[in-house]
Amino acid sequence: MRSELLRFSLPFVLLAAPAAADVLNAGEILRVDFTVNSNFNIQPNTLKLNFGLIQVVSPFGTRSAALYDGSTLLGTAMSSSFGTHMGALNLDPSNSFTTSTSPWTFGSPATVDFTSILNGTIQGRIEFTLATGAMDIPLGQVNLSFLRATNGSGGSVSSPSPTITSVEIISTIGASYCGPGVPNSTGNPGVIQASGSVVAANDIVELEVLDLPPNSFGFFLNSQTQGMVANPGGSQGTLCLGGSIGRYVGPGQIFNSGAGGTATLMLSLGSTPTPNGPVAVTAGQTWNFQCWHRDANPMITSNFTDAVSILFQ
Repeated sequence: MRSELLRFSLPFVLLAAPAAADVLNAGEILRVDFTVNSNFNIQPNTLKLNFGLIQVVSPFGTRSAALYDGSTLLGTAMSSSFGTHMGALNLDPSNSFTTSTSPWTFGSPATVDFTSILNGTIQGRIEFTLATGAMDIPLGQVNLSFLRATNGSGGSVSSPSPTITSVEIISTIGASYCGPGVPNSTGNPGVIQASGSVVAANDIVELEVLDLPPNSFGFFLNSQTQGMVANPGGSQGTLCLGGSIGRYVGPGQIFNSGAGGTATLMLSLGSTPTPNGPVAVTAGQTWNFQCWHRDANPMITSNFTDAVSILFQ
């Protein structure tokens, strides 16, 4: 199959507003799940997240796209271009990810490990967020594409494109408390947030932590009781949980924060860990969540994020 030459005149174009759309607000996540067929006509070195024509309802400051392979963060692409703009905008691409040898430089791409993309084993997920403001994004036109970049803003299309399995906007849930946490070695306190649904029967809750030290190990904690204990076990942080505390330390649950200092965990509410064994979260219960992580500040130590409390329905 002959590769198609991809030509760019102006990748970001201000045009008339799109007709129908879905609003993404700051504090929400646009999640794109995808798979890859590695039978490429030409090997790609660039992955692009494309929105096409959208409407900026309120200036978004910075837009970020985090690429995951399962629960492993591969990298985060961030751009502040057009961050003060309002009105119609063509974000094609919005964000991009490249190999270490790709010449693509347009739009502040993130350099990531393409191994699982090239061998077709990636459990792909991109989480797109806004620092501020809001966008109308027609979810039906969100797409991903591969490129064999030959310069900073162009190259040849690589096919087949990733197969998108779902596109959805997920709202953050719960109420933060016990914050800000004690700053870690980055100079910032770690932050925890939850997204998904407060309806226990829906079983859709994801925890995410931000601003952790790079490449630090950690895990999430839970309790139905809040607390405030400074420096437990010699930690530099504050434990914001009390009573019976469960730990997410099962297979695949202990994380490494990677170069971006972030991590996520999709909960299974029907099997919530406690010291007495797993239990099911039910409507009417309030559960509190926090994250513990290792650090070197400057000596080997540990720290905690703030906490988030969720009243389930």
